[in-house]
Amino acid sequence: MVGWPKPGRRRDVSGDATQGTVKVSVVVAVYNPGEYIQPCIASLLNQSLPAGEYEVIFVDDGSTDATPAKLDEVAAQHDNVTAIHIPNSGWPGKPRNVGIEAAIGAGRVSRATWVSRRRSVSMSTSSTTTTP
Repeated sequence: MVGWPKPGRRRDVSGDATQGTVKVSVVVAVYNPGEYIQPCIASLLNQSLPAGEYEVIFVDDGSTDATPAKLDEVAAQHDNVTAIHIPNSGWPGKPRNVGIEAAIGAGRVSRATWVSRRRSVSMSTSSTTTTP
């Protein structure tokens, strides 16, 4: 596990957009995605919402490819990205639940392949879990 929880991050409970307040959490459960993880990472980092207002939590479910190292590298480079590694559970619910438990944003997106810049802005006003 790299950098979890990130220092200085806090949940937005008042609706006030103070620095370091996380409004949206994106949980991505991954298992051996290979080259397909890169477009997902790129789309999540290229959001119109400021990086301080959203977090990305990748939960690696025991991947045996290069995914764990790639996620650790991205998490080390971006304060709003967290990589959590768990032993292979064999089902998508376990890593998703681990990510949701770690999430601090009020709005949450899970099972993301890619997230458009426009989607994150609309999620910033939502307080419910959304699965696109």
